Amino acid sequence: MTVRRYLDRLEVRRADQSERMAAPLPGQEMIEVDFRIRETVRREEKEAIGHAAFSLIQPGESVFIDAGTTPAFLAYAINDAKRITVVTNSLVVARTLENRTNVQCILLGGTVHGPTHSLVGQMAEEALSQFRFNRAFINGTSAIDLAAGLSQSTFEELPIKRKAARQASQVVVLADSSKLDKQVTFLFHGAY
Repeated sequence: MTVRRYLDRLEVRRADQSERMAAPLPGQEMIEVDFRIRETVRREEKEAIGHAAFSLIQPGESVFIDAGTTPAFLAYAINDAKRITVVTNSLVVARTLENRTNVQCILLGGTVHGPTHSLVGQMAEEALSQFRFNRAFINGTSAIDLAAGLSQSTFEELPIKRKAARQASQVVVLADSSKLDKQVTFLFHGAY
């Protein structure tokens, strides 16, 4: 429920703070690091998170897997031991799962966001509204501040995260330890 509340509040503040969110903090620039580089950072930790997340999925479940490097490690951990349905906006997740015989993988449509290898936009949001999930595995965003909440450096992905969280019985945030108590370039909401 906490993640849902954070994401709901982020969406409400989106319209009110769009100009402020588009500006980096003083002395900082927005640098979007390529997915292939981010995937190598904290690789062992992300692999462990992926395996732990897969252990939460029960046979017959329907899950959403978000775009991002840590959710990609969940997809890498998925094997054919459990018959499941995966809905994703991640090109990496879809490509990873395409040959799993017990995994039905549904890729949302939308506009390709190159740096994150994800599909975003109204088409993706509308497609996502047709599903309900046992669990939504949401990327841990840019930072998690226990006082301020979640932040996201890729603004285009925020509506997808929010909608997936709303449509899931359980939300699991996938984040490596580098995301905790971190100052970020773009803050989407303040403390609650």
